[in-house]
Amino acid sequence: MADDARPAAPDALPLRRFTRVEFDGMVASGMFREGEKVELIGGIITSMMGEGWPHVDAVDRLADALSAVVPPSMIVRVRTRLDIGEDTEVYPDILVEAKGIAARDRSAGNVHLLVEVSDSSLAADRKVKAAEYAAAGFREYWVVGIKARKLWVHRNPADGRWTNETERGEEGAAPLFAPDRTVSLAGVFPAE
Repeated sequence: MADDARPAAPDALPLRRFTRVEFDGMVASGMFREGEKVELIGGIITSMMGEGWPHVDAVDRLADALSAVVPPSMIVRVRTRLDIGEDTEVYPDILVEAKGIAARDRSAGNVHLLVEVSDSSLAADRKVKAAEYAAAGFREYWVVGIKARKLWVHRNPADGRWTNETERGEEGAAPLFAPDRTVSLAGVFPAE
């Protein structure tokens, strides 16, 4: 088939969306290559971007910085599963939740902050995941752009959208759960 005979765009084709139950069955059956990282977002299976060393280091350093400001009733989790509705299973880079919550019981009511550290996935994290998290009612979502050396803070979802979005630099921000404890990103971003 010649290239010009192919459909113009994948969105012109009907999609088959999956539920989390179907997705978990595919993962358990070995349908994906060992070590392949995939997520389910809105019923669509997506490949997670590879994690280069700058990304891994930034996640670890930010998790440490957040751990220093969380109250004793909360805990910082790194790269852990988060189910949203029947058709979304994601693995945010960092999640701050109430202590004692079982992974299957995570919800907008007990997760206080979600963070994605973006190296090559900035557009998806700022648009697709931001929309998913707002629609689910999570109270705060941060996107840390490694290359841009910026922090985008999303807060106060209403009607499936963020009502408060701000852009910050290396000075960082104070999370809603610790409004008097600023988390600086100066030590999170890789050295220039």
